[in-house]
Amino acid sequence: MTTLNMRTFAAIALALTATSPSLVHAEDKAETPSDTPAYGWTRAVIGGIASRPDFEGSRTSHTELVLGGMASYRTREHGTFGLGNHGLGWSVDSQDTSFGIALSGDAGRVDSDDRSSGLAGKRPGSARLAGMGTIASTPVLAVFGSVKLGGLPLSASLRQATGSHKGTLLDLATAIPWRVNPRTTLSLSPSLTWADSRYNQAYFGVTAEQAARTGFKAYNAGAGLKGAELAFGAEVELAKNWQLQGQVKVERLMGDAARSPIVERKTQVGTGLVVAYRF
Repeated sequence: MTTLNMRTFAAIALALTATSPSLVHAEDKAETPSDTPAYGWTRAVIGGIASRPDFEGSRTSHTELVLGGMASYRTREHGTFGLGNHGLGWSVDSQDTSFGIALSGDAGRVDSDDRSSGLAGKRPGSARLAGMGTIASTPVLAVFGSVKLGGLPLSASLRQATGSHKGTLLDLATAIPWRVNPRTTLSLSPSLTWADSRYNQAYFGVTAEQAARTGFKAYNAGAGLKGAELAFGAEVELAKNWQLQGQVKVERLMGDAARSPIVERKTQVGTGLVVAYRF
């Protein structure tokens, strides 16, 4: 359930769905970027609690434990290599720009209340989707980058599922940090996610066969803007190497995703609170 940035240690899993880290599956995080990351190893473990909807568009949510960790190694000439709960990645960065690639996972979705752990953590799903079938988990390749314009970081990522639905997602985001005092940092992070027709049809469409097995009407979901998100994060330095991190995420489904017959609620909220130890 946690999503860990390969260039920093702090992470929180608040994904509104396990398949979309930006809303991200959702996956869903609060993180503190480092302007001058140290060379060598960075490691961290986290533990806490988070609440998220049962699936994208669900009116019900569930609460679960957050346990995770990450390790990264920053070289002087060859970028940063990292491994976290949900991915293996490499990135290069300078003072104002960064670029990288990553291999992570899409947990898929089940049509029952059995949300046992899958490739990318606990799978979204609910018995309300009975008859829709299972969306299989799949590895996901991502290319990401960021640039600072006027001191404001702008980032983008392109994610491609290699199996299952083989859908594509494009995320655009920024983050506005506010250091309240030397120990406390707040952040406001708006983002947009675009999805292709394969992703939207898998998660929001209803085929004729699925309609015959369920009470949903047949529905074809095309490509387009899938959702907008606003995340509010807070980080407090508790002691040397210890941090308390919290986040509240609000997502609004849009376009064909919002019009899907399986969607019970277009606006969804995820919350979480974790303690991180860096070493």
